[in-house]
Amino acid sequence: MKNDIWQKLKNEIDIKYKNVGVHTEWSPFVTGNNVVAAVEDINGKIWTGINIETASGVVCVCAERVALLKMVTESNTVIVKKILAYGKELPKEELYNWSPCGACREFLMQLSNKNKDCEILVDWKSRKTILLKDLIPYWWGNERFKNK
Repeated sequence: MKNDIWQKLKNEIDIKYKNVGVHTEWSPFVTGNNVVAAVEDINGKIWTGINIETASGVVCVCAERVALLKMVTESNTVIVKKILAYGKELPKEELYNWSPCGACREFLMQLSNKNKDCEILVDWKSRKTILLKDLIPYWWGNERFKNK
């Protein structure tokens, strides 16, 4: 596929993270690298991240949010065009397991109401995507954005 943005996102992950899906232990309490993500912002810049898990559970951070936090803090950009996330396997529609979790969906929506049109890859082979607004159709914060 010519100029395949999804392949470009995967290439950025491949450059930055080795052994995708291989459990990494930084300490007896902090692990990760089971999931990786790449986010394309509105300007076409790609941000990457890996998940970070902790023994306490409450301070875990998804790969998508790590990439998003880097995007926000390093560029002040809040609008996302595309998200690719996966673990040992690239997204497969029948698994339907690589869409952002509820916390990541919420964070995306709170960053910008334009993120509702963010594309999320759900099947690598066919390049099938879903929009964030289809994953969170009745988001509670729409009214607040109308006043801005």
